[in-house]
Amino acid sequence: MSTRKLQRRYGDLSKNPECSVLGISTCWRSRSTADGREIISSIAELGIKSVELDWRLPEKTLHEAVAELEKLGLTLTSLHAPLPAPNKSGHYAGGALLTSCNEDERKAGVREVKNSLLLANDIGAKVVIIHSGHVPMDNATSLLQKLYDEGKTGSPEGIQIINRLKIERLSKRGNGFNQLMKSLDELNEVACKLGIYIGIENRYHINEYPNFEELAIIFLALQGGGLRYWHDTGHAQAQENLGVVPHTTYLAEYSDLLIGVHLHDTNGYTDHNAIPSGGPGMVDFAMVKKYLKPGTIKTFEPRGDIERDKVKSSFNRLMAEGLG
Repeated sequence: MSTRKLQRRYGDLSKNPECSVLGISTCWRSRSTADGREIISSIAELGIKSVELDWRLPEKTLHEAVAELEKLGLTLTSLHAPLPAPNKSGHYAGGALLTSCNEDERKAGVREVKNSLLLANDIGAKVVIIHSGHVPMDNATSLLQKLYDEGKTGSPEGIQIINRLKIERLSKRGNGFNQLMKSLDELNEVACKLGIYIGIENRYHINEYPNFEELAIIFLALQGGGLRYWHDTGHAQAQENLGVVPHTTYLAEYSDLLIGVHLHDTNGYTDHNAIPSGGPGMVDFAMVKKYLKPGTIKTFEPRGDIERDKVKSSFNRLMAEGLG
């Protein structure tokens, strides 16, 4: 299939003003209640008009949430695969299966994301965000966090350890990245047929796919279809704080393919934080704003323990930064 020929099926999000309205992910409430109507109504009560459905919603919760969205007239911009949430213990956002060297597992992961694409087509979401698996490495993140806590991230010792972890990651990648490319190729074909974008998200952990270089390989090999870049501010800032890659590097390189952003702040390496109402946080949102385009989907993605008033003040701060 020629994905280039299918580009014409895609709408221009810059011409859809609803996509530019600052929204929120249901992850704020999905860990504390399985009532989909309550999740959406609590969002609407804060005056928020745009929503992303997160990957923790089981089928019943998902159906309730979609019904409440329609009832209250809220805009659905994006959803995070896999939806509905698979009933599997330890099954984290589906991505691990996309890289599996067990072909049955890999195909199962592709089916989960394909079902999410079909769901997006049915309920009017413009983008399906995916996680893309990980390289099997033990204790890599905890080691980076220990360096940070000890103030050694930028020291000669810290830099040596970070470089060693990067080399270890490459040596342990095995056939996983090839399997991911195979999975993305198959999903790209489905996305093209439906006219739904796939947002490939930058990740938090050093051993997760894709890293900065792998994104370039993916977009070069599968250009002309439905794959786009989804930027997560907290993940990028945490990686900078841990000495992996500067935050701005992702945005500067992939801004032409940027389709959406998850907005949240960090405290050291703790992400999905509220946005400070006064004074700067760690994430430079003015810098992030420079890379956004008309139609870029903007979604606040706070942890579930963020209080309602802090969610509201975070919204006000993001609006004041011109991200509304």
